[in-house]
This record gives sequence, C-alpha cells and structure tokens, in this order.
Amino acid sequence: GVGMACSTLTSVLSGAAGIPVSWEALPLLRDHRPVYSAVESGVESSSLHLYHATDGAEGWWVMGELDVEGPGRVLARAPSWAAAPPLVQSSWRLEGSQELEGWISCGAEADSKQRNDDAGVHLSVLPVPQASGFYVETGWPGALVNPRNGYFLRQSSPTRWVISEHGQGDAALLYADTASEDNSDPRRALAHAQWHAAFGGEWSAADVRLTAASTEEPLLWTAWLLHSGGGPALSEHNLGGESTFRLWNGVSAPLLSFGTGGLHPGPTYQSLRTALSHCGYHGVDTAQAYHNEQEVGEAIRQFHPQGREGVFITTKVWPTDLGFHATSAVVEESLARLGSGVVDLFLLHWPFCYAHFEWMDCSQPREPHGTWQASWRALEKAHEEGLVRAIGGSNFDQRLLPELLAHAVIQPHAIQNWLDPSHADDAVLQLCRDHGIFYQAYATLRGVMAALTEAATSNVPVTDATPFALAQVRRVAGKLQRHPAQVYLKWLVQQGVGVLPRSGDPDHIELNGDLFGWQVRPV
Repeated sequence: GVGMACSTLTSVLSGAAGIPVSWEALPLLRDHRPVYSAVESGVESSSLHLYHATDGAEGWWVMGELDVEGPGRVLARAPSWAAAPPLVQSSWRLEGSQELEGWISCGAEADSKQRNDDAGVHLSVLPVPQASGFYVETGWPGALVNPRNGYFLRQSSPTRWVISEHGQGDAALLYADTASEDNSDPRRALAHAQWHAAFGGEWSAADVRLTAASTEEPLLWTAWLLHSGGGPALSEHNLGGESTFRLWNGVSAPLLSFGTGGLHPGPTYQSLRTALSHCGYHGVDTAQAYHNEQEVGEAIRQFHPQGREGVFITTKVWPTDLGFHATSAVVEESLARLGSGVVDLFLLHWPFCYAHFEWMDCSQPREPHGTWQASWRALEKAHEEGLVRAIGGSNFDQRLLPELLAHAVIQPHAIQNWLDPSHADDAVLQLCRDHGIFYQAYATLRGVMAALTEAATSNVPVTDATPFALAQVRRVAGKLQRHPAQVYLKWLVQQGVGVLPRSGDPDHIELNGDLFGWQVRPV
C-alpha cells in the first residue's frame, strides 16, 4: 500500500461465526473497486474474498467465494456503492437476512470508525473533470483507484505522482512532482504539489485540489462521505455562525443561497456578479432545467472572492431524466457544465414527471421506465464516488418523504420544498427535523411580493392566509426598520430553514442578502 493503512482491513462484526477478521487488498479490481482476500492466522485464504457486485441500480459489498469463474457462495453483504468497505454506511447482513453489528475498519487491528478517514484521497481536477473523484488504496504498491471510472493515482517515481487510465506504463493524463521522497501518505505529499496536464500536446500548469471537509484539518478528506454523528445544528464552520447549517455528514451548507430558477443565462450572470462580489452570498441554487449551469459556474469562478471553493453549489436532475443510467449521465453533464470536479448538493427536482403539466414536457424521457427510486441509487453512487458531497430531493411531500427515507441507503441530507406564508409544509418540516435533514424553502417570497404588489400588476394568486401573515410581517418590519421580505426570510433562517431568494434587481439582491447580524424577536 501507500501508507494510509487501508490496504489491510479488519472486520469488527459480531453476530455470526465464520466471518473472517482480516483482509488484504489484492492487485485486482471489480466494478473499479479493490478486491480483498481473507487472511486467517496470517495465511491468505484462496476462496473467501471481499468484493463489490452490481445488479442494475443496486450495488453491494459482498463477503463470499470468488474465483476465475466468478462469484460463488455468499456469506454476507451490505447494500452500498461505497468506494471501499470501510466507507460502507449500511448494515451487513447474512444471506439469511440476519443483521450483523459493527463495521469494517482500516488497519490491521480493530479500531474506531474514525480510522476510516484513512480510506482515500479526494481530488477535484478542473482541467480533466473525468479524473475528479475519490481514490482508494489498492493491492498494487503505490497505487489508488477511482471507482468512478478505474483511473489510477499512482507513483511513477519516488517524487512523481500521475493520474492515468492504466495502472502501469508511462502514459498519464496529469502529473505532480513532490518536494520530498517521503510519499508514504499521498494526502500530505500532494497537498501543495503543482500539477500539470496535457494541453495541445504540451504540459501546462493545472488546477487540481485535494478537497477537504475542513480546511483546518487537512487529513479529513473523506469526512463528508461518513456519518459524523449528531443532529442538525447551526455551525460556525467555514461561513460564519448564524449563516450555515451543518448537514448530518459534517458538510456546512449556507442558509442563504442565490436562486436562479426562471432567470435566463445573461441575467443570471449579471445577477450573480452582484450577489457574489458585492452582497456576500456563499451559495447558488441552479438546476438542469434552468439552462444556466454553465453561466453559474463561470460567474462563481469570476466573481466570488474565493472562487469555486467559496461557494456551495446546488443543482438538480429534471424528471425526464429519472432512472439510474439517465440520472448518472446528468450528474456527469452538470459537472461538465459547471466546470467543477464536485457538486455540493444534488437533488431530484421532482419525484415524477407529471404529463398534465405542459411545462414539464414529459414527451421524451431519456429512460422511459425510470423511477425516482432508481435515480436515488444513482445519486448515492455519485456521492460514494466523490462527485457529490450531499444528496436530497425536491417536491417530496409528507407522503413521499417517508418512502424516500425507507428506500435510501444513504439518507437524504436535504429536502427543498415550496414554503411561503400561505403554504406552511409543517409535516415535512417536522420530518426533516426528526431525521436531521436540512430543509430548504423555495418560492418563499412569491406570495409576500405578490401581496405587496398592486393586484393589477401581479399574476400570482394571493390566498386568504397571506394578508394576515403579511400584516404580522409588516408590523415586525416597522419595528425593526426592515423590508417585510427581509423579515420573513430572516424568520426562516433563524429556525434553521434555508432560503433561495431570486431577483434580477440589484437592490433586491442586496436586501435579500442582508439577513445576518440582526434578529427577529417578538414585538
């Protein structure tokens, strides 16, 4: 191995006899993932292996017999698209469905699950986006593999690392020279290395980044792939105390993001210039259906003071692309349009394509029999391969959200639903709080702004509840000397609800962004 202690694994599983305790990585891959052989009393077993298997949209890590003719008897398995067994988040079960307690740990001795931060390296490779993702240790010395496509990150000399399509040879997509010959831990060796990629037949400097969950802890590359424990909480991590929500996997999401739905590409670019460079927005919400992902990516790199690293990007898959293969393709396409090696939050935009909504245009689905359940597996796979930091759904109501929770191997990190003064969505909000899920509210100002606008100039229906709610908001706004829209947005973020206000008006963008440093209190 390469010194990250994950070419050797220890089973910390109880509940059945016959489960091997120790495993060693072999110079062999299945599904672009390492294969491990059981080690008993220091001797490698010839038949029992730990390997990955797939069947359509379903993936499993399997303990069982494996030889040249293929899989044989299965002892136990866990549903998971994880890159390596220590990153499996689901329970292991015997073939008779008995659940086993425990997990598989990196290293030769049983240890806590925290050791599994050693499982691999995450790279965001902007000039060669297909090389981005999670790389895990293999049985080949000095080599890690990307489960997304089988690309290798490997040492070609004592001071050089390369990314290549093959595990040997001189051909490479990128290379990096390190300052020291001590490359026992590639995360440290590559943390400040200068990468080069081939452009037009010549090697040029390339933007390649080791992506960490915490800039203060450079070794926690895989923390966002693992359950970090604890429920939802506001966090001071990265963006500032009152402005972020800590997802259950440790990722910090901004409570305020700039919404881009309904903005055409040109106005999107100009509005983002205002939001990112002048008004302090750290999140942008886009979608496949908004046709502006490319402009969003360009604006983030151009206008935010920290570039891509300073912005939390949310995007979504449209229901005409439901299905495992269709959604997997959309993830790749969105990454390419955004010009990013990773998306922070990827959502299913709608659980179904509703033919009676003409604007959904359900006439030509990419996968005719695709379902949101299969799409969820595609998002889980993208998450486990390091392409997406968090996953979730949009427009899942109180009936469908429990179905999603029951179906998911990786529980949703976020739910984005319609919420405004006339549409409270209380049942889904409570479910999210019960399960530690980040609730994002869209169209929050649609009813508010309609009620503030003369009826003759508004085409948004105002319900009976809106005038009463707006009267309360106006009363508080008068006391605070704030705009009513600000008060309503602030009231939501104080409760840990994310908001996504959209506007093409620079003054409104500034007002909507001024939500922190003051409080809404009973008056």
